[in-house]
Amino acid sequence: GQSQKNIEVEPGHGLYLDYEASGEEVARRERAIRLGLGIEAKSNLLYRFCIQPLASEIEEIQRIVVENGIQFIVVDSAGPACGGEPEAAGEALRYFAALRALRVTSLTVAHVAKHGGKDTTPFGSVFWLNIARNVYEVKKVQEAEEDKFEVGLFHRKCNTGKLLRPRGFKLNFGEDETIRFS
Repeated sequence: GQSQKNIEVEPGHGLYLDYEASGEEVARRERAIRLGLGIEAKSNLLYRFCIQPLASEIEEIQRIVVENGIQFIVVDSAGPACGGEPEAAGEALRYFAALRALRVTSLTVAHVAKHGGKDTTPFGSVFWLNIARNVYEVKKVQEAEEDKFEVGLFHRKCNTGKLLRPRGFKLNFGEDETIRFS
């Protein structure tokens, strides 16, 4: 794979299941990141605009995964992808059962609960935290009108090993429509 500043990029085929944005927005973001990392090659990321819950469309998504050799899936985001109330245990359990049926590595983006304490957890049922194998919290710091921001990545849960130390990244948005990491 290619690397830049301790970020290793491994080639593979991905699928972005989008419940929140648009194909154009995701394509712009993906291209800016790819170019910022110095990756000129065409993207291996497929995009799917989603409206129905993941469990409702799982057979079609399984077909896409198999036919395209998908190795990694991003679900953006958990609330709409579960199709109901994220607070309900049944919704979270159906979501994870569908996701597991795909048999590929996945990343689910989830909004956090606002309960005023130090610890933050995914919004909704405790199963959003309990069933996940790894949970990372992302915290962003950005000044108004800045073309850069800082992101802290905190490993909050790991079922198969030790928690990783927090990591920080700076993302710089270039006038050349790139996003560079440091």
